[in-house]
Amino acid sequence: FDMREVLRRRRRKAARKYLLFWLRSKRLHAPDAPVLLIGTFRAECESQIPQVNKFLLDTCTNDFPSIVPSESYTFFPIDNKTQKGIEEVRKVVESSVRQSIAMKQEIPIRWMAFLDEILAESEQRPFLKLHSDIRDLGRNVGIRREEETKAALAFFHERGFLIHLTGTQALESIIVIKPQWLIDALSKIIRDKSVHVEFKDFEQIGLVQDARETFHSGITNRDFLEHLWNGIHVDFFIDLMKQTMLMSEFGKKGTFLVPSLLRKKVSFENIILPGYPFVYDFS
Repeated sequence: FDMREVLRRRRRKAARKYLLFWLRSKRLHAPDAPVLLIGTFRAECESQIPQVNKFLLDTCTNDFPSIVPSESYTFFPIDNKTQKGIEEVRKVVESSVRQSIAMKQEIPIRWMAFLDEILAESEQRPFLKLHSDIRDLGRNVGIRREEETKAALAFFHERGFLIHLTGTQALESIIVIKPQWLIDALSKIIRDKSVHVEFKDFEQIGLVQDARETFHSGITNRDFLEHLWNGIHVDFFIDLMKQTMLMSEFGKKGTFLVPSLLRKKVSFENIILPGYPFVYDFS
């Protein structure tokens, strides 16, 4: 984080919001992982580092016990130009990694050969199928039992080598080895309509109303999603968005809400109100 933002009174609230957002996200997805807070522009803020430290103590240390402190502060003040403070960060990162239980876990050598086989495929395709591609690659290195295959995939997923979610059958069946494939697919629906959406393109195929509902109100449907994803792996992408809370079922079957597409202002009786509109229906 930029220490100058913390020290500017007008920017302090935004800086707190920024830090808490990422710390809470980290706590949700990796609650046991150590985290280092690194403040930049040390040369410009040297005399005010204690103030930054107090800000962090007041903001987050009580709620986030996984924060790893430096020798003198709750965080690590560094300067990229002078390199001051960077060596201490390197030492603490190395020490934290060595102490991690995950780094001490022993695995069969064939698992590493299995990972090499999987990642080599990323040059040709973005994903692999569990019951065909992965099964064959596992047999190449001596992994024949389904239980061991899934254990190895879970290990690789936890360490970020690939993406393998198992919440539904559709998710479990696909192992993503090129994350850009997911980004390209999700960005077909999660996008800025003022820049990336041409409604006239949907008029020719009779989906302009579906497009307007999707990009104006955040309400979409399976038919529209089928079109966006060319009818390929639709169940996988829907389950992925639902499991990652990017989308939820809404109303009748086959209808979904994409919260990030909701407008930030709603007009009600000629009054423009900030915030996201929603309605309680007790009928």
